[in-house]
Amino acid sequence: MPVSLFAAALAVAAAPVFDTACLAAVRPAPDELTEVPHCAAVVQGVPRWNPAVLRRFVFDARGLAGVALAGEGWRWVRPDGRSAPVLTYDNGPDEFVSGLARGMLNGGIAYYDRRLGLALATPYEWAEPFEDGLAVVCQGCAPRAHGEHTLMAGGKWGAIDRSGRLVVPLRDDAASARREAQAARHGARPQPAAPRQPHLAGRT
Repeated sequence: MPVSLFAAALAVAAAPVFDTACLAAVRPAPDELTEVPHCAAVVQGVPRWNPAVLRRFVFDARGLAGVALAGEGWRWVRPDGRSAPVLTYDNGPDEFVSGLARGMLNGGIAYYDRRLGLALATPYEWAEPFEDGLAVVCQGCAPRAHGEHTLMAGGKWGAIDRSGRLVVPLRDDAASARREAQAARHGARPQPAAPRQPHLAGRT
C-alpha cells in the first residue's frame, strides 16, 4: 500500500465514531431542545464532541450550553469542548448557585465552577448548593420517592464550608442541621466538628 494511502487508512481508523446522541438547544432552533444524532463519542465516560454539532450548540452569555448525552446525563459544555457532568435539576442541568454547579464524582457530590473546573470534591452522598458560604450535606442518605419528586432521606446531616471542612457536626436530624447551618450563615458560626474530615476527592 502506498504511504499516502496507508496514512489515510490510519487516520480513518483513529477517527472517533460519534455514535452517541444528545439533547440540546442547537441552531437553527435555539429556543427548544432538539435530539441530535452523532453528537459525541464517549470513551471511558468522557465525551469527545462532534465538531459539526459542537458548533451548533447554543451557548449562554457565560459561554455554557446544557447538553444531555444519551445514557450519560446532563453536562455543561464550553465552546472549546470542555465539559463537566452535573446533576439533573428540574429536567435540566444543575444550575450554578454561588458560582458552582453540582455533579457526582467517585460516589460523592462534587462542585464545578463556571470554567468547568473541579472546585471541590466531597465524600457525601448528597450536598445542597452553597448559600452564604455553607452547604448542607448528608452521609449515608438515600433517595426516596415523594410524589413526582425524589428526596434524600436517612443518614447523618451536617454542613460544610467551601473548603470542604465540616463546620456543622453530623447528626441524624436533617432539620436540626439545616437550622444550625442557617444560624451560622447569620453570624453564629459554630466551631468545626472534631475530628475534622479531610477534603477528599471521593471515598477512600
